[in-house]
Amino acid sequence: MKIKVSELSGAALDWVVAQACKTPVWIADSWLVNGIEVPTLKVRENEYWSPSTNWSQAGKFIHDHQIEFLAQEDDNHAMHASLSAWRRHGLSHRTRWASGETHLIAACRSIVFTFFGETVEVPQELAP
Repeated sequence: MKIKVSELSGAALDWVVAQACKTPVWIADSWLVNGIEVPTLKVRENEYWSPSTNWSQAGKFIHDHQIEFLAQEDDNHAMHASLSAWRRHGLSHRTRWASGETHLIAACRSIVFTFFGETVEVPQELAP
C-alpha cells in the first residue's frame, strides 16, 4: 500500500526506516491499544524495533546522517529534521526537511523521505 511519508507513523514508519537503514525486521505480533490492534516489529527474537519511539535505536542513524533539528513555535510545535551530512557531501538535491510530532518521528521521516521520496510502499498489515 502506498502512503505519503508525511503520514507515516508507528510500525509502518519503523518498517520503512529499517528498509532505508538495511536493518532486517519482521512483523512479530500485535498489541491491543485502546481497542485497536497495533502491529509490532522485531529486529531480534528478544528485541522490538521502534526507532520512531526509541532513542537507543534511532541514535545511531541520527549520528551517522548528522540529522539536524529545527523547532518552530508558530508551526503547532512540530519538530523538523534534515540529513545535514548529505548536504555537506553535495547531495542537497536528495535531502528534504521532514516534520513530526517528536524529534524521533521527524528524524525517521527525514531518512525515509531522503532515501525513497514522498510516497512509499508498506505491507498491508502495517498500513494505518
